[in-house]
Amino acid sequence: MRQVCGVLVLLLGLLATGEAIKCYTCTGYSSNFPENSMTNNPHCPDLNFDASLVHVSDWDSPLLHEVCSTISATVGGVEVTFRGTLVDAFPDGCSVTSVTIMGVDVNGSLCTCKEDLCNAP
Repeated sequence: MRQVCGVLVLLLGLLATGEAIKCYTCTGYSSNFPENSMTNNPHCPDLNFDASLVHVSDWDSPLLHEVCSTISATVGGVEVTFRGTLVDAFPDGCSVTSVTIMGVDVNGSLCTCKEDLCNAP
């Protein structure tokens, strides 16, 4: 019984440590698809970023700490941007990578940060 109580206290302590972070959340952009503020937003990519036209999410996981993120990738010549949150498993800053997947070249970067709304360009 003592062990069960100890585990419950530990779990409750973990639940209390979750911290909310506000991040811009969007994907964009391809003119081949209908515009949508979340899934195909012309104001999401760095060159056209407009904070007033991009959704802000307030993420608060009770067990996981999140970071804001921006993933920019060029896939087969088409540039795509994803903004949102990731589990805090990456160092702050940006990393760049290039790979070929099923014959398609993918060049991209992943940037993470730990302050509210820090995933703007």
